[in-house]
Amino acid sequence: MSLRHRRSQPPAGAFPLSSAQRAIWFAQQLAPEVPVCIAQYVDLRGTPDLDLLRRCGYRAGAEFQSAYLRVVEVDGDPYQYVDPSVADSNKIPLLDFRDEPDPMAAAHEWMTADYATPVDLATDPLVNMTLLQVADDRFLWYARIHHVALDGFAAVTMVNRIGALYTA
Repeated sequence: MSLRHRRSQPPAGAFPLSSAQRAIWFAQQLAPEVPVCIAQYVDLRGTPDLDLLRRCGYRAGAEFQSAYLRVVEVDGDPYQYVDPSVADSNKIPLLDFRDEPDPMAAAHEWMTADYATPVDLATDPLVNMTLLQVADDRFLWYARIHHVALDGFAAVTMVNRIGALYTA
């Protein structure tokens, strides 16, 4: 983590990382080029209401708060805090792969590249969702989540919550 992201005082409302989060944070400090993330996608058939899906994603992110986490270093110790402005800067984009010779292969290649890209815990969103269109009636709802924000079980729980909000 660069010196410009270190602070002498934690931001208001900041709290220490859990022991599991702290271990992940230290691992990331030792090997910042290695992404410590999970990624998943849901294959959506038909024509979903993408604006509704986005709104449900933002709402679930606000409920879980993990989607809005920021990590800062204070005197060598990591702290986390909820930053709702992350939602403003991290819109859920739609990428269209329909013009590719093999849209599914191109979408998988994009997801693999995104998953393999290291995340800067101090500046990058810890949760990234993207919609990928691979056919007129087929979308992939992709999420990449840094392990300091959510583990695999919590990530699936968040996807289930977004699905519940969407169907409600």
